[in-house]
Amino acid sequence: MSALIGYARPHWRVLLLSLVLTLLASVSGLVQPKFAQSILDRLDDGASVVAPVALLAASLVAGALLTGLNACLQQGTSERVVRQVRRGLVHRLIRLPVAELDRRAPGDLIARVTSDSTLLKSAATEGLIMTVNGVLTFAGALFMMATLDARLLGVTLPVLTLVGVVITVILPGRVASNSDPAPLPRRRV
Repeated sequence: MSALIGYARPHWRVLLLSLVLTLLASVSGLVQPKFAQSILDRLDDGASVVAPVALLAASLVAGALLTGLNACLQQGTSERVVRQVRRGLVHRLIRLPVAELDRRAPGDLIARVTSDSTLLKSAATEGLIMTVNGVLTFAGALFMMATLDARLLGVTLPVLTLVGVVITVILPGRVASNSDPAPLPRRRV
Protein backbone atom coordinates (compact mmCIF):
# COMPACT_ATOMS: atom_id res chain seq x y z
CA MET A 1 0.00 0.00 0.00
CA SER A 2 2.84 2.38 0.78
CA ALA A 3 4.32 1.74 -2.67
CA LEU A 4 0.97 2.58 -4.28
CA ILE A 5 0.70 5.77 -2.28
CA GLY A 6 4.29 6.59 -3.25
CA TYR A 7 3.44 6.34 -6.94
CA ALA A 8 0.23 8.34 -6.50
CA ARG A 9 1.78 11.07 -4.28
CA PRO A 10 3.16 13.26 -7.12
CA HIS A 11 -0.35 13.39 -8.58
CA TRP A 12 -2.15 14.30 -5.35
CA ARG A 13 -3.78 17.48 -6.72
CA VAL A 14 -5.37 15.68 -9.65
CA LEU A 15 -6.39 12.79 -7.41
CA LEU A 16 -7.96 15.19 -4.92
CA LEU A 17 -9.90 16.88 -7.73
CA SER A 18 -10.93 13.45 -8.98
CA LEU A 19 -12.12 12.51 -5.49
CA VAL A 20 -14.19 15.71 -5.29
CA LEU A 21 -15.73 15.01 -8.71
CA THR A 22 -16.46 11.41 -7.69
CA LEU A 23 -18.12 12.53 -4.47
CA LEU A 24 -20.20 15.15 -6.31
CA ALA A 25 -21.32 12.54 -8.84
CA SER A 26 -22.24 10.23 -5.96
CA VAL A 27 -24.23 12.99 -4.27
CA SER A 28 -25.99 13.58 -7.58
CA GLY A 29 -26.94 9.91 -7.67
CA LEU A 30 -28.01 9.86 -4.03
CA VAL A 31 -30.45 12.78 -4.36
CA GLN A 32 -32.23 11.32 -7.38
CA PRO A 33 -34.55 9.07 -5.30
CA LYS A 34 -35.59 12.15 -3.31
CA PHE A 35 -36.55 13.94 -6.53
CA ALA A 36 -38.38 10.82 -7.74
CA GLN A 37 -40.29 10.68 -4.45
CA SER A 38 -41.20 14.35 -4.88
CA ILE A 39 -42.51 13.63 -8.38
CA LEU A 40 -44.66 10.76 -7.12
CA ASP A 41 -45.98 12.85 -4.22
CA ARG A 42 -46.93 15.69 -6.57
CA LEU A 43 -48.59 13.28 -8.99
CA ASP A 44 -50.58 11.88 -6.08
CA ASP A 45 -51.63 15.41 -5.04
CA GLY A 46 -52.35 16.51 -8.61
CA ALA A 47 -49.73 19.28 -8.42
CA SER A 48 -47.32 20.30 -11.17
CA VAL A 49 -44.28 18.03 -11.57
CA VAL A 50 -42.26 20.38 -13.77
CA ALA A 51 -39.86 21.53 -11.03
CA PRO A 52 -39.01 18.09 -9.59
CA VAL A 53 -38.66 16.59 -13.09
CA ALA A 54 -36.30 19.42 -14.03
CA LEU A 55 -34.29 18.84 -10.84
CA LEU A 56 -34.16 15.10 -11.52
CA ALA A 57 -33.02 15.69 -15.10
CA ALA A 58 -30.41 18.22 -13.95
CA SER A 59 -29.04 15.78 -11.37
CA LEU A 60 -28.86 13.02 -14.01
CA VAL A 61 -27.01 15.26 -16.47
CA ALA A 62 -24.72 16.66 -13.77
CA GLY A 63 -23.88 13.15 -12.57
CA ALA A 64 -23.06 12.02 -16.11
CA LEU A 65 -20.89 15.07 -16.81
CA LEU A 66 -19.04 14.76 -13.50
CA THR A 67 -18.46 11.05 -14.07
CA GLY A 68 -17.14 11.67 -17.60
CA LEU A 69 -14.79 14.44 -16.50
CA ASN A 70 -13.59 12.29 -13.62
CA ALA A 71 -12.93 9.35 -15.96
CA CYS A 72 -10.77 11.57 -18.19
CA LEU A 73 -8.78 12.86 -15.20
CA GLN A 74 -8.28 9.40 -13.75
CA GLN A 75 -7.29 7.87 -17.08
CA GLY A 76 -4.61 10.49 -17.71
CA THR A 77 -3.25 10.17 -14.18
CA SER A 78 -3.30 6.38 -14.40
CA GLU A 79 -1.26 6.46 -17.59
CA ARG A 80 1.32 8.78 -15.99
CA VAL A 81 1.61 6.42 -13.01
CA VAL A 82 2.11 3.44 -15.32
CA ARG A 83 4.81 5.32 -17.25
CA GLN A 84 6.55 6.14 -13.97
CA VAL A 85 6.42 2.51 -12.80
CA ARG A 86 7.66 1.17 -16.15
CA ARG A 87 10.57 3.59 -16.18
CA GLY A 88 11.59 2.42 -12.73
CA LEU A 89 11.30 -1.25 -13.71
CA VAL A 90 13.27 -0.79 -16.94
CA HIS A 91 16.04 1.09 -15.12
CA ARG A 92 16.17 -1.71 -12.58
CA LEU A 93 16.25 -4.41 -15.27
CA ILE A 94 19.07 -2.66 -17.10
CA ARG A 95 21.20 -2.74 -13.96
CA LEU A 96 20.65 -6.43 -13.20
CA PRO A 97 23.64 -8.71 -13.60
CA VAL A 98 23.65 -10.80 -16.80
CA ALA A 99 23.61 -14.02 -14.73
CA GLU A 100 20.32 -12.96 -13.12
CA LEU A 101 18.80 -12.12 -16.50
CA ASP A 102 19.84 -15.55 -17.83
CA ARG A 103 18.01 -17.30 -14.95
CA ARG A 104 14.68 -15.70 -15.80
CA ALA A 105 12.53 -16.30 -18.83
CA PRO A 106 12.46 -13.25 -21.13
CA GLY A 107 8.69 -13.44 -21.28
CA ASP A 108 8.50 -13.19 -17.48
CA LEU A 109 10.55 -10.01 -17.44
CA ILE A 110 8.54 -8.46 -20.25
CA ALA A 111 5.27 -9.39 -18.50
CA ARG A 112 6.46 -7.72 -15.32
CA VAL A 113 7.22 -4.50 -17.12
CA THR A 114 4.02 -4.43 -19.20
CA SER A 115 1.11 -6.28 -17.63
CA ASP A 116 2.13 -6.03 -13.96
CA SER A 117 2.60 -2.29 -14.26
CA THR A 118 -0.76 -2.00 -16.00
CA LEU A 119 -2.40 -3.66 -12.99
CA LEU A 120 -1.06 -0.80 -10.88
CA LYS A 121 -2.88 1.65 -13.13
CA SER A 122 -6.21 1.05 -11.49
CA ALA A 123 -4.91 0.37 -8.01
CA ALA A 124 -2.73 3.46 -7.66
CA THR A 125 -5.31 5.99 -8.79
CA GLU A 126 -8.84 4.70 -9.23
CA GLY A 127 -8.54 2.20 -6.37
CA LEU A 128 -7.63 4.83 -3.80
CA ILE A 129 -10.40 7.17 -4.90
CA MET A 130 -13.03 4.45 -5.19
CA THR A 131 -12.25 3.18 -1.69
CA VAL A 132 -12.90 6.57 -0.12
CA ASN A 133 -15.90 7.17 -2.36
CA GLY A 134 -17.35 3.74 -1.60
CA VAL A 135 -17.29 4.30 2.15
CA LEU A 136 -18.80 7.78 1.89
CA THR A 137 -21.42 6.73 -0.68
CA PHE A 138 -22.41 3.78 1.50
CA ALA A 139 -22.91 6.10 4.47
CA GLY A 140 -24.84 8.56 2.28
CA ALA A 141 -27.04 5.78 0.89
CA LEU A 142 -27.88 4.60 4.40
CA PHE A 143 -28.74 8.17 5.39
CA MET A 144 -30.94 8.67 2.31
CA MET A 145 -32.61 5.33 2.93
CA ALA A 146 -33.37 6.37 6.51
CA THR A 147 -34.90 9.65 5.35
CA LEU A 148 -36.97 8.05 2.56
CA ASP A 149 -38.20 4.92 4.32
CA ALA A 150 -36.99 3.71 7.73
CA ARG A 151 -38.59 0.27 7.16
CA LEU A 152 -36.48 -0.17 4.03
CA LEU A 153 -33.38 0.64 6.07
CA GLY A 154 -34.48 -1.83 8.74
CA VAL A 155 -34.71 -4.61 6.13
CA THR A 156 -31.52 -3.61 4.30
CA LEU A 157 -29.15 -3.37 7.28
CA PRO A 158 -29.44 -7.05 8.35
CA VAL A 159 -28.97 -8.17 4.74
CA LEU A 160 -25.88 -5.96 4.34
CA THR A 161 -24.50 -7.24 7.64
CA LEU A 162 -24.97 -10.85 6.51
CA VAL A 163 -23.30 -10.15 3.16
CA GLY A 164 -20.41 -8.42 4.96
CA VAL A 165 -19.90 -11.41 7.26
CA VAL A 166 -19.99 -13.86 4.35
CA ILE A 167 -17.47 -11.81 2.37
CA THR A 168 -15.21 -11.48 5.40
CA VAL A 169 -15.23 -15.25 5.89
CA ILE A 170 -14.79 -16.21 2.22
CA LEU A 171 -12.47 -13.50 0.87
CA PRO A 172 -9.35 -14.06 3.03
CA GLY A 173 -9.12 -17.69 1.85
CA ARG A 174 -9.29 -16.59 -1.79
CA VAL A 175 -6.63 -13.92 -1.35
CA ALA A 176 -4.25 -16.27 0.47
CA SER A 177 -4.53 -18.89 -2.30
CA ASN A 178 -3.22 -16.47 -4.94
CA SER A 179 0.55 -16.61 -4.80
CA ASP A 180 2.62 -13.65 -5.92
CA PRO A 181 5.57 -14.21 -8.26
CA ALA A 182 9.00 -13.83 -6.75
CA PRO A 183 10.21 -10.21 -6.73
CA LEU A 184 13.17 -9.14 -8.79
CA PRO A 185 16.39 -9.26 -6.74
CA ARG A 186 17.95 -6.04 -5.51
CA ARG A 187 21.14 -4.94 -7.22
CA ARG A 188 24.20 -5.50 -5.09
CA VAL A 189 26.55 -2.57 -4.84
